Amino acid sequence: MNTPNIDNAKKCPWIEKVTFIPYDITSNNTSNLFEHFNFPDKIIHLAWKGLPNYNNPFHLVENLPNDFNFLRNLVINGAKDISITGTCFEYGLQEGCLDETMNTYPNNYYALAKDTLRKSLELFQLQHTFDLKWIR
Repeated sequence: MNTPNIDNAKKCPWIEKVTFIPYDITSNNTSNLFEHFNFPDKIIHLAWKGLPNYNNPFHLVENLPNDFNFLRNLVINGAKDISITGTCFEYGLQEGCLDETMNTYPNNYYALAKDTLRKSLELFQLQHTFDLKWIR
């Protein structure tokens, strides 16, 4: 189980300024996560385990489904504003200035999983109304 370490969080200087609600994204919890997190106005999703091990397939077989199911649960239960960090690795081995309108060419499992998560959520928006911001 990957439950966040509450003792480590308590050492952070910002801990008194936030409501810290630990959650294990690998738990396959099917309860209402929007309610579990006290009906947040905005979701900012920064988590991704296993870095910097970019070329391990677990990014596709574990992280991708866990993150998609986590975010899907939040949206189905009421989340309307989601921001997620992507990665410049989604662009592959391109040089020079990168632009969010450029095609992606992921060349490792991490980049492929992140890019697939973005594309999956964009398709999910065709069925559910929510604002998605993909931050690279």
